[in-house]
Amino acid sequence: MQKQVLTLVLCLLGMMNAAYAETEQETNTSDTSSSDRAAYLDPELKKQLALAGSLKEHEIVWLDVSYPESTEAQKTLAIAHPSLIAQEQGAILLIHDKEQHADWPQIIRPLRKILPESGWYTLSVSLPDDTRIKLPERRLATKEFDQVVLSASLKSNLDSGKRVRDDSASEDESVPLNEVVAANENTESDAGADSEESVDIDLAVAEKQGQNKIPYDVRALTHIEKAVEHLKANDYQNIVMVAHRHSAELVLNYIKAHQSELVTPGFALVFIEPLIDDAYLLNLTDWLGESFSVPILEIINRSNYQAGEQAKTREFAMQRAGVMTFRQLFLTISNSEVFNESLSRRVKLWLDVNAPSQ
Repeated sequence: MQKQVLTLVLCLLGMMNAAYAETEQETNTSDTSSSDRAAYLDPELKKQLALAGSLKEHEIVWLDVSYPESTEAQKTLAIAHPSLIAQEQGAILLIHDKEQHADWPQIIRPLRKILPESGWYTLSVSLPDDTRIKLPERRLATKEFDQVVLSASLKSNLDSGKRVRDDSASEDESVPLNEVVAANENTESDAGADSEESVDIDLAVAEKQGQNKIPYDVRALTHIEKAVEHLKANDYQNIVMVAHRHSAELVLNYIKAHQSELVTPGFALVFIEPLIDDAYLLNLTDWLGESFSVPILEIINRSNYQAGEQAKTREFAMQRAGVMTFRQLFLTISNSEVFNESLSRRVKLWLDVNAPSQ
């Protein structure tokens, strides 16, 4: 008897566990499908979710970014790495180049992992895609006629609400386009009265299409501003911006928008292989203001002759703008581990002098 009761209890427990597991699986499936749908509507989010899946949980930071003239905020991934020693130096904001990501294996990933060994908290922010705002070119010519030639049978079918093709009929009759449109409207209204299907308009898609019209620089600057807000909210006073290639222009845009907020002892700039358009260099004062006192370090590829010539142009532009602390450092740029360590060491030594501990 006891054996039968025990068997019954075990069966009941098994059924309860199976029911709980099924419920939990349905919940997870619902959450996953919702997340997959959001990622499907936003290719940037899809890539960032995939990147977040390769990171440790404590490294993942989601920033709420709202673009100008946009009604909804969206999540943007940033990768955090805390200081590995007790004496913290401050925070370093890493800004990758166009069409890269926040854990790019060259330059960005080595810096974000090595600099914490010297007491720096690093935050690598994701930038939006630049190519999403480029619309495909139209290859087909637009229609320029306002009339359509109809056969007698086709016109009769339109009037009756039926669409039957009769190639044998004559095609010698021209009907104004407005009459054809009116006939189509009447037909569609009659068909709509008998149909019970509803039209699903996805507002999220329309929202994304509107965001894609916002220029890349505006969207990217919003990401950088949110990252800086995150650092300040965590009480970091020393904030160093490290920008790779084209992102140097984004930093100049940020400085122009926040000149009155910059505090010299707690702010520094590092440009790695900077690519800055002449529109910025012709008069850097418009972007930096008069007598810019924030220290700037440029790291330039020694093996690239064109990069060396561009470095001279930037140096003269910095002198004209009255930049007080500016240094150019020439290294042989490669993807080797030795270079990454050398780059991190040079940046650290420069920061020890120009960005004192907070």
